[in-house]
Amino acid sequence: VLIDAIAKMKVQQPSARLPLVLIEGEGEKEEFLKGYVREKNLDGVIIFIGPEQNVFNFMNAVDIMVLPSIAQEDFPNVVIEAMSLGKPVIASSIAGTPEQITHMRDGLLVEPGNSEELARAIGTLAHDSELRQVLASNAREKFRECFSAQKAVASYERIYEKLTA
Repeated sequence: VLIDAIAKMKVQQPSARLPLVLIEGEGEKEEFLKGYVREKNLDGVIIFIGPEQNVFNFMNAVDIMVLPSIAQEDFPNVVIEAMSLGKPVIASSIAGTPEQITHMRDGLLVEPGNSEELARAIGTLAHDSELRQVLASNAREKFRECFSAQKAVASYERIYEKLTA
């Protein structure tokens, strides 16, 4: 979906500078995806960096975190990790991500599998530095208010108190 979104951006705005896309990790579909990038003529625009031992190093290097999930998500830690670093996140509106991201307040939500919508969201954030900064600041604040370790511990304590009462 991400590769298709970048390919659509290239077709829709052939003279525009495309964002550099770094894909972290490895998996059984890696070779297929690398071939798909070559097929779409996106070499040099989409780069597979392999597994990063310290994911926070990777996230600190990016301007926007994109998680275009189509299935098998629950409450993805990568979203709140990016938010903790003040990174704007574009994610599929699937499973727990709408609990993490408030659309247009601290990130962007897109329909799962919709590469057109994803392309628009990436283009919006890539070309609107003010919106990117507002979302990033709001994301960091939301992390502090809702997802910090102190908030998690307090939530667990409330649960245990109810269970033992």
